[in-house]
Amino acid sequence: VDETVENRCGECAPEPVEACDGADEDCDGVVDDGVVNACGTCSPMPCFEEDWTRPIDCAEPGRTCSGLEEHPDYPGSITLGEATFENDHIYIAVTNRNEVAQLDTDTGVKNWQVTSWGTYPSRTAVALDGSVWVTNRGFGNPADVNQSNVVHLAIDGSFICRAPVLQIARSAAIDADGNVWAGSFNTGHLWKISGTMVDTSTSPASCVVLAEYDTGLNIYGLAADGSGNVWTATSPTTMRINTATGAMMPFGNPGHYGVAPAATGRVWFGGWSGGVNVHGIDPDGTVFMSSVGAGVVTAVTVHPDGSVWGSGYGDNSIVKIDPVTGALLCRAGIPGGVGTNPHGIAVDRLGRLWMPVYTDGWVTVWNTDCSLVASYPVDPGQVLYSYSDMTGHLLRTVTTREAFWVQDFDSGYDGASWARVEWD
Repeated sequence: VDETVENRCGECAPEPVEACDGADEDCDGVVDDGVVNACGTCSPMPCFEEDWTRPIDCAEPGRTCSGLEEHPDYPGSITLGEATFENDHIYIAVTNRNEVAQLDTDTGVKNWQVTSWGTYPSRTAVALDGSVWVTNRGFGNPADVNQSNVVHLAIDGSFICRAPVLQIARSAAIDADGNVWAGSFNTGHLWKISGTMVDTSTSPASCVVLAEYDTGLNIYGLAADGSGNVWTATSPTTMRINTATGAMMPFGNPGHYGVAPAATGRVWFGGWSGGVNVHGIDPDGTVFMSSVGAGVVTAVTVHPDGSVWGSGYGDNSIVKIDPVTGALLCRAGIPGGVGTNPHGIAVDRLGRLWMPVYTDGWVTVWNTDCSLVASYPVDPGQVLYSYSDMTGHLLRTVTTREAFWVQDFDSGYDGASWARVEWD
């Protein structure tokens, strides 16, 4: 009777569903079969529970974290901090050798020096993972992709990919999404390049180009601000480009050379081209002129304390500028024996200023009071030509802010399957 139609419990009904209640609803002889967790308890009771009373302590077992602090109003919390985490590297173009060098900013030791995969390299832009994007100007034949291009190198100097930025690739900046923007000086074209996608079907591998825009300007440099824009180092017009839409907004600019964004929204420019002082342009286009560096300063950067710094290419100096008044805060001449014409400047993890010298292959390091820390050889006798975000400091402090908190937890089971993880 009722053969093949009754369920395992002998009922003319659908197979019963096991519940977590200490009974055997599906009549398979096993109580709570398949519904209890690895600890033998029923949901919503937790299987594993761990208390971390000091989540802000990055030295706790199984934990790695950086860029965080405890919110003063919520003891035991974690929130984004004012500090930043950065790589301990600077990337400097050794242009006449067609190479780029990586130095340890803690020790000044050169880790490696490798081919730039093009000719006459200059700007270097450091990504959040510590890899570097290098522009090759290709003066010998700017129409040749083997000379004028943008190349992505891993933190160990190995080749990742190349983008065909022809006709003198002279600028590079990384936006908040990790995409790379690079400009052509001769054509005014601006490329948006994926920071991660690589086409390995070509030889060498190609960086994937996401978009191309025509600015109509001779792009000499680029900077990515904290509001989703890149700015061109050009004059008498600078172009602000929305990184999401490509929409362009021109502003008047009295002069240019190096370019650097500030957390305030202002973008700062050197004044070597145009013979003007170091100056900033606000988001509404207002020009703020400092009293420093007329026709002298090439590169600029912005320190975490807000001060603006410039490389005095024209008078062999380093300068510190008040961002509010535009006044000179301190100035120092570069030491003897390291060459002349400092041509770039960048901030390291410790807040010190690194300034490569154009002639003779040395880099100088400075405290924020304009006192000299040290001078290090990069490639003595060679030309160093880098003025850009060559430590990645501006990307981390202005363009994008990131922190991380990782806690390892071991259930004790091999290949454990986690149904739900709750944070309370």
